[in-house]
This record gives sequence, C-alpha cells and structure tokens, in this order.
Amino acid sequence: MRQRKYNILFLGFVPYIGGAEISTLLLLKYMDKERFNPIYIIPDVGPLLDRIRGLGVKVLTIPLKQIKLPFPSGYLRTVWKLAWFIKKNEIDLVICTNEICNQYGLPASKLNCVPIASHTRNLILDYRSFWRMFLHFPDVLIANSKATAESYSSFVRKNQRIEIVYNGVDLEEYSPSENGSTVRKRYGIGDNKFLIGMISRITRTKRQDVFIKAMAEVVKIYPDVCALIIGETKIDRSENYLEELQQLVKELKIGDKVIFTGFIDNMKELYESIDLLVLPSLAEPFGRVLIEAMAMEKPVIATRAGGAAEIVENGVTGLLVPPDDINGLAKAIVKMLEDEDNQERMGKAGRRRVESMFSIEKNVEETQRIYLEILNKL
Repeated sequence: MRQRKYNILFLGFVPYIGGAEISTLLLLKYMDKERFNPIYIIPDVGPLLDRIRGLGVKVLTIPLKQIKLPFPSGYLRTVWKLAWFIKKNEIDLVICTNEICNQYGLPASKLNCVPIASHTRNLILDYRSFWRMFLHFPDVLIANSKATAESYSSFVRKNQRIEIVYNGVDLEEYSPSENGSTVRKRYGIGDNKFLIGMISRITRTKRQDVFIKAMAEVVKIYPDVCALIIGETKIDRSENYLEELQQLVKELKIGDKVIFTGFIDNMKELYESIDLLVLPSLAEPFGRVLIEAMAMEKPVIATRAGGAAEIVENGVTGLLVPPDDINGLAKAIVKMLEDEDNQERMGKAGRRRVESMFSIEKNVEETQRIYLEILNKL
C-alpha cells in the first residue's frame, strides 16, 4: 500500500488570472488532499501567486523561458531547473495547466521518467505549428471541450489518449442573488437601466469591437441600455487594441453607454449586477464566463463557434449567433430586451444546465480519475 501522497507539480504560464487559471484554482481548492499533494510553479509574482497561497498550496516562482532560437540558453536553464526540482521533490506527475507549458514541462518530466498530462484550453489552429509539435508527447491530453479536442485531433499521434473534461463552476458561490447594486453604483448605472456585460481578456479574437458596433445599433432602439466591457490587456499585451476600442466608442458616440472596467476580481458581484452576458468571440475554446453567468440565472448570447455551442442551448438557455455578425448580434440583444419573461426562463434553464453538466464536483471527479489512471500505470 502506498505510504505517501502523490506529489503533483502544476506548471503555469502567466502570473495573472484568466479562465485557465480560474479552472486550475478551483481544481486545487477541491481536489482530494488526502491523496494528492499539489505544488504550483509560476513564472513571476502576481495576483495568481496570492490566490494559490490562499488555498494553502505550495507555490514557487521560477522564470519559465520559452524556446527562442538561435539563443536557447534561457530555455535550457528553465528545463534544467524544472528537471532538478522534479527529482528533488519526488514529483509523481507533472501537469501542464496550458498547452504552452508543454515546451518546458515535457523535457523536464521525461528526463526524470515522470508521466505528464497536459490541459489543452485553446483552439489549436493551423498556424500554431510550434504548439502542435508538443502535443505528441504528453501521456494524456485533457481538453476543455469537444471543439478544443477536434481542433488538434489531426495533429496528435495515432491512438494518443485524449479526454474531454468540461470546466466546472462552484454552484454554492455562484448562486442566484437579488443583490445587484454594488457594481452599478460603482459605475453610476441606475437600477432601471438594462445592463449588458461582456467579460473576457482584451484581445482581437474576443471581438470586443463587434460588440461595440452592435451596441451602437441597439441604443438607437433602446437608449437606456448600458454595457460593461470587463477584461485586461496583460495576458495578450493588447494595449493597442484597447486604445482602438476606446476610440471606436468615441467615434460611435456611445461613450455614455459603454464602460471599460479593466479586471474585476469579485465576479459574483458583477454577475449580480448585469441582466445579460454577451460573448461574441470569433471562436471560444470553452467560455467559462458563460457557465458562471448561467449559474447566476442570467441569459447569455454567444457565437455559434467553438465550445460555446456546447454550453448554450440556442433558444433555451440563451441565443447563438454567427461570428462577426454585427447585425445578428444586435438583433439577438434586441430580442432579449423585448421579452422579460423569456429572459427569466432562459436564466432558470441555464442554471439547471450548469447543475447537470458543469459543476465543479463533476470537473474535479473526472480530472482526478484521469490523474489516478496515469499514476496507477506506474
């Protein structure tokens, strides 16, 4: 019988908090600490460091350098440090929290003959050949949606194990509430205003510009509608795109209707305040904000592309529109505005769907099952 817990090393990619990091934090919070001893490595200090420490999980900062040719010395030092850490701390399993981490997690684990699992959280497109190269080698690839898995299915080796585990939400934390005034007061938005939220990191693939243009059409019909664009530029270094968006709002003369909030830490307060969530991404690998909003009984609008189409039941829990369809998005928002009873029905149906498919308990159970299956093959 095994005398100690399994030491599980999680490798992060950024010190900030995005969807992938939230998913990992929830896993760390609820995983079985009687079986697993999680350790987390991130590249630098930042908000993620404090959140991990708050869970009582050991976390270290080690500069994680990517491959840069023709000068790979920083990358080689990263692999050497990780390999040494894995050996010294008797790591049993390495977890890449994002496929980007494979480039240093894979060689470091293989040097120690330690198994490795990679959580794949992005749609791997044809031009990302560098990322694809490392998908051949993990013992298991864990995709956050069918769409994600299908995006790289033709690039992995034959018979490679791919598991699909949907992200989960804490249903006790994200429960319906009538207390929706906090965020509205912060931004001077009256309780009588219909408030739309778009929550995502600021980057072109999320299509904040499409949402802004759709809003310009909506307010011609419903002048009292307001919107919050929530998200930051750090992960994608997209400050220039944010400036373009701010300029677009000015040009369309809807500066009093659209507010950029930056990063908001207390997401529950935000969901309490909004009436509708919109996610017009070009294609979402999953779309965590959708299940969070649905758990709070908020109707949603998303694009019929990627993982979002696996979450939203069109006409039941929300509406699906084609990507980059400004007119279609505007019409969908207007349709929501015109039927308050339907908003309520969709919100309640969304909560039931999350309870059935996207609970954190289900996510953790399925993820731990995969980890143990890998470990029990040793």
